[in-house]
Amino acid sequence: NLRCDPRVIEAACNAAKRFGVGSGASRLISGTTLLHEELESKLAAWYGSEAALIFSSGYHANVGVLSCLADPETLLVCDALNHASLIDGARLSGAQKTIVPHLDLEAFAKALDGSNALRTLIVSDALFSIDGDRANIEGLRELSNNFGVALLLDDAHGLGALGEEGRGIAGSADVTTATLSKAFGSLGGVVFSSTEVREHLLNHARSFVFSTAADMPSLGAALAAHAIIASSEGDVRRKALKSRAEQLRQGLMELGLETSGDTHIVPLWLGESQRALELSKRLQDAGFFAPAVRPPTVPDGRAMLRFSLHAGIEEVTISKILDVLRKLSR
Repeated sequence: NLRCDPRVIEAACNAAKRFGVGSGASRLISGTTLLHEELESKLAAWYGSEAALIFSSGYHANVGVLSCLADPETLLVCDALNHASLIDGARLSGAQKTIVPHLDLEAFAKALDGSNALRTLIVSDALFSIDGDRANIEGLRELSNNFGVALLLDDAHGLGALGEEGRGIAGSADVTTATLSKAFGSLGGVVFSSTEVREHLLNHARSFVFSTAADMPSLGAALAAHAIIASSEGDVRRKALKSRAEQLRQGLMELGLETSGDTHIVPLWLGESQRALELSKRLQDAGFFAPAVRPPTVPDGRAMLRFSLHAGIEEVTISKILDVLRKLSR
């Protein structure tokens, strides 16, 4: 877990010693520092985008992008299980909205085909934070091309953990948002886009313009984390993360338990909320944290435990989790 990595902690401390703790102002006043510019430059070059813009958090990024790029003459076609920050950004934009069933490409196509809006934007998580399943990004990109509309993907849970050199899974999107608080172990949001879109966000995204800039320790930590993520060490860590997720998922299925997905977010579907709460408590008593997720976050009858793994988890730890679940499932 990079948030506890000594190199990341040291970089955060050094940034505070050199620049102070807070940025002191919004980016357009006097809050932009060499660290902001260095991080944006390195992230954009690594990701392969024309530009990157750092927000104070991933929530700020999603709210800012949608409320800035969309308006009442825009149609937003959104997956039903999009993150709350995308939902809030869509609401604040005042745009027309069509919410389609989760991962339903036919419903996306139908909504796009029936649109007479001046502008249209497809909006989806790339990797969904609760179920741990992926959007059909190739399918969404094809729809985007066929209908001549833009594609925005939130890759908060993929960036750093998935893809070549940790670049996530949303590379074909016109605009990609992500957070620096997951794999990077820091704090902040990032938007990858064209230079033109970045310039528009820089001057018009209210959550950027009117918010104090990201703090110095977080920027220093993110720079150090990025160096690890983009290196051969990052490849080793991602391989380990994938292996542990496969071990847990396979073990759950061998116990006759219901799971899904193929990433480091591993859901354990239980059905009743009380059962999820009880099992979460028993696991916590045994030293393992797997929060219960209940309605209204998930549909009625679909309460679950959410295992969100990191590369530092050892094989023996997964085995112990499965042993606890085996005993509790008897």
